Amino acid sequence: NCALFDPKRIKLVTFDVFAALMDVRLSLSSAIAKAAPFLSQEEVENLQKNMIWGYGNYNGAKFTEAETGGDEPFLWVANTSLATIIPALGLQMQIPIYGSIYNEILAAWGQEIPWPGTVETINKVANKGYHVAPLSNGDRATLENAFSVFAPTVRPYDIYSSDFPIGAFKPQPVMYEQLFTKSGFTREEVLHVAGAPGDG
Repeated sequence: NCALFDPKRIKLVTFDVFAALMDVRLSLSSAIAKAAPFLSQEEVENLQKNMIWGYGNYNGAKFTEAETGGDEPFLWVANTSLATIIPALGLQMQIPIYGSIYNEILAAWGQEIPWPGTVETINKVANKGYHVAPLSNGDRATLENAFSVFAPTVRPYDIYSSDFPIGAFKPQPVMYEQLFTKSGFTREEVLHVAGAPGDG
């Protein structure tokens, strides 16, 4: 409730990772080009765009462990999408599904490049005494890896991911409610910096 917002009460500032903190398009394109240098620039861009679209198709989704076959819905989404995208783009001869290059491309989600000025901003927020943490649809390990660009100066207060028992992507309420059960902060003490309108 915006009427309750008081900046003096904020103790924890959470950030969406794949949009608010990181240039996900540049990050994926760079990682894909490194993993598969034989691809043309057009092929790299098409693959990157389709990876983002594939992930975006699950915005607001809820998952079951029976569906994902594990504890990490994000990895299931990234893997399921990529396994469909590569043949659809006619790249299966160059990038065999579940081969080493495929795995490197899948790992690109954790090799994020921050937007210009992001590292300095996060440092300023932390130096003012606020706790900072990622709150994102990614799995815990991917978010830890992505957030490591701010270390050692800034260490996350905690990682708020979509991993089970959450099993959902924003803007599902359970994604935000985990903040209060895990951190002990109240709603008035947390500020979330979203990367897109759908995060709100």
